Amino acid sequence: MDMCPKDMDERAMIRKALSVVRPCPFSVGPGDDSAVVEIEGVPVVIATDSVTIERHKPGGMTFEQFGWMSAAVNFSDIASMGGRPVALTLSLGIRTHWGSRRYAT
Repeated sequence: MDMCPKDMDERAMIRKALSVVRPCPFSVGPGDDSAVVEIEGVPVVIATDSVTIERHKPGGMTFEQFGWMSAAVNFSDIASMGGRPVALTLSLGIRTHWGSRRYAT
């Protein structure tokens, strides 16, 4: 019987995902919240380590500081796989009931 994601920890989810994808031709990975893909013959490390306000933003931290922290954890994941951060993607999950004043700091 297959387990649901809610019944698995992060490592179990990674093992499950890796069991259904093609093996990576590179010797690096899988890494912590990172993957290696080939773009025009060049191995590129891509990281996606999501952070949330409720779980990861300490009291007193500004939203600007929180943004830098979000970038830093992803840059760290890339560096841990021997990569050098050169770009950044952004993914926002904002609750609809939060007014614009919440983000005006």
